[in-house]
Amino acid sequence: MYRQKEVNEIYRLVQSGDSLLIVGSTGVGKSYLSRALIEKSKLDRPLKSGLLAIYLSVEEISQLTSSDVYRLLLKKLIDGVNERSLPYKVLEESEIFAPVSDLFLLEKIRTLLKMILDANFRILIVVDGLERLADFLDESFFNNLRSLRDLKQSYLSYVFLCRPKIFEAERAAKIEPVFRFVSANVLHL
Repeated sequence: MYRQKEVNEIYRLVQSGDSLLIVGSTGVGKSYLSRALIEKSKLDRPLKSGLLAIYLSVEEISQLTSSDVYRLLLKKLIDGVNERSLPYKVLEESEIFAPVSDLFLLEKIRTLLKMILDANFRILIVVDGLERLADFLDESFFNNLRSLRDLKQSYLSYVFLCRPKIFEAERAAKIEPVFRFVSANVLHL
């Protein structure tokens, strides 16, 4: 398999509770690595336990607002819970798209994450297109991502995929909260 060494190393980091940033130019294989990582997590763990891996691409979001990103994350978490046949019902899928506040969506995400974590699942959230999020969202959004991780640090990991322009001053300042918990694990492709 292409890039098997990197997939295994990233998987090891995620299994130990670490988060990381994968940086590379367009076409270098960042998205491939993340999809291979998610497939590996499905093969290595039975559906009723283990690692719940979620892939979020900014390409799936029509408008890059914090509400839209939270909605997508909530939908993906609900899909993952349903795929694993876990008995959690936080809200109906139609409710995700009702006009509600970011605070409401964050609380629903926290509630669902706590239930998943209390069932001793690890959670991996792959965010593809971090630099585009940094273009549209403010530092509070990235602080919220960090606060979600703080629910149970060694059980919730992020893998952020981005292009090198993420290190430009304005973007870097916005995602400072992300840099704080991935600084030891930056993979340049």
